[in-house]
Amino acid sequence: MRLATRLSVPALIVLTLFPSVLNATECRLKPRKSIKIDGLLCGTVVSIDAYERMDGAEVVLLDSADVLVSSTRADSYAHFEFPSVPKGKYRIFVPGFSLYMSEVELTTSEYTMCKRPVAVYAGLSYCSGGFVSRKWDYGVFPDGPPPPNVK
Repeated sequence: MRLATRLSVPALIVLTLFPSVLNATECRLKPRKSIKIDGLLCGTVVSIDAYERMDGAEVVLLDSADVLVSSTRADSYAHFEFPSVPKGKYRIFVPGFSLYMSEVELTTSEYTMCKRPVAVYAGLSYCSGGFVSRKWDYGVFPDGPPPPNVK
């Protein structure tokens, strides 16, 4: 009985001082660089968890101080486009979803057309790894872009 008591006291101290020991499923995601874009900011928004296009999803653009700059809705193919905004650093946000890396940098605001769409991968949780990319990520979706949602 004394041995159990002597072993449980140190264990209690460790768990009290370091509560992350309890969370063995803690995720650690690799940092990504911000995406540089010249032209209008546009792209496709997909759910990284459900493997489907998010048609009708709200897509929000925040400035570096997290102040709302613009908001738009994805169309029936999950494509979205923001109006022209000044060059600078922004963050894309999809309400109700997590994007651990969502920074974009607009290098010019002179264009009136979308030159290169981005892919916005929205996750249900931080550990889903939601992010913004300049290209389709075949590591996440090895079969290629998901087809439009069937309704």
